[in-house]
Amino acid sequence: MPPSFASLVLALANVAVYLLHPRLVLTFRQRMGYWPNVATPRSKNEKFLWRKVFDRNPLYRLMSDKIAVREFVAARCPGLAMAEIVWVGPDPREIPDALLRPGVVIKANNGSDRNIFIRAASVDRAEIERKVARWIARPHGRSAGEWVYALIHPLAFIEKVIEPPTGGDLLDIMCYVVAGKCLLVAIERNMKKPNAQLALYDPNGNRYSSDHRSRPAGQVIDELPPDYPVPPTFARAVAQARVLGADSDFVRIDFMSAGDRLYFCECTTMPLSGLSVISGGIDDAVTAAWDLRNAWFMRTRPGGPLRRLYARALDATLRERDTATPSAPS
Repeated sequence: MPPSFASLVLALANVAVYLLHPRLVLTFRQRMGYWPNVATPRSKNEKFLWRKVFDRNPLYRLMSDKIAVREFVAARCPGLAMAEIVWVGPDPREIPDALLRPGVVIKANNGSDRNIFIRAASVDRAEIERKVARWIARPHGRSAGEWVYALIHPLAFIEKVIEPPTGGDLLDIMCYVVAGKCLLVAIERNMKKPNAQLALYDPNGNRYSSDHRSRPAGQVIDELPPDYPVPPTFARAVAQARVLGADSDFVRIDFMSAGDRLYFCECTTMPLSGLSVISGGIDDAVTAAWDLRNAWFMRTRPGGPLRRLYARALDATLRERDTATPSAPS
């Protein structure tokens, strides 16, 4: 395809995205501080917005369903531990009273940050039922363009809480994987608590000097101490993440580490809705390694003739960029 014609197609496609998805575009502008080029994305954040608009990979539905993904994980990584599920159902009124005791967490399979930790023997059952019923009725992230959760058959479930090791920390390990290659590992202690601490590493366990924000103007998460050691499960997490992310152009694979025990937690296809910022050149490295030609949309060219024309134009432009830009280091 001639470059001038490809540029015209991509410009028109970008206008169409602005007209069809104004809320997503405006949210991006407000959070990131610039107008996105969705049809020809360059930054990591633009690529996530592109995924929301164009890339309806069927695998994302499986990976995002917090119950169904367990079969996927068990088939690819036999022996990888997961928290024990003690109840599953569509109606929170059916939860047995005997399960609402400390040591469990109530979740929904169709969203993010949908957790109720039972910490006391006495609970407000009516409030739990109301909250979980809202989760079941309303898929997470619809207004943010996270379309995948609306495709998941909604269920509530109860897991046993993973306990920290004696005298040690319970850690979250998040592996950022591009086409089977782990680029970045985040380790967080006390996740989603006021005293949360985080550090970023390369896949060999070398620590980066950088910070992580939920958005450009957001608060930086406090860092782990400089001498904080990587957990003994680190290399295992990286190896398992490579296997689980082999068929995705980008995915974050999350684990929990309790001493020398590694547990799979979830796969995240749009971490922080694609609007986070990592400093120290890390976002640039992720952007360079994330090749949209590996995306399902670009490999299968679904839809009608206009979408296929757009895919051809984007492919031609990405190939032209390759000839003008040095390859990212392997």
